[in-house]
Amino acid sequence: MATPPPQYPIHDGPPPYLGHVPYPMRPPRIPGLTLTAFIMMWVLFAGSVWTVINAVTLLVTDPSAYSEAYPVMAEWAPLLQTAIGAQALAWAIMRGILAMRIYRRSATARTYAIALEAVGLVFQCALGAVLVSAIDFARPTGFIYINFDCVAIVLPILVMCFLSSHKSKWWCDR
Repeated sequence: MATPPPQYPIHDGPPPYLGHVPYPMRPPRIPGLTLTAFIMMWVLFAGSVWTVINAVTLLVTDPSAYSEAYPVMAEWAPLLQTAIGAQALAWAIMRGILAMRIYRRSATARTYAIALEAVGLVFQCALGAVLVSAIDFARPTGFIYINFDCVAIVLPILVMCFLSSHKSKWWCDR
């Protein structure tokens, strides 16, 4: 006599153990110097935006403000204001884009950011030298413009140094 088939499935035991199923690994934490450079780039971005706002405001409201402060360059004042605003706008856009790409671990963006800050530092020093040499200190005016400041000189140097560190190179290398 044959045995009737079982009414439920019969298993020999639990399914075979396939081992530990690995979860996707999280990326390593951003190094402190790279994070600091990232934050400094956003501070420089904000400073560039502020410079654009000031340049446009001066061009619209008081185009002769530079002429009063820098009488040597009176005929060049509108061109100088426009150049400062355009350069600051370009740097703001590039700093924002590069900061986000560095945060996404792009080695190319890290290299471009170092080059951008080096060129920006040269422009800032040249602009400061031109403006300081053009000020007429004998004739005081109500217009005070401090362009040769430590923030625009020190922060790019720090960003270049921090992004050049070995941990930053390691972290940005995908």
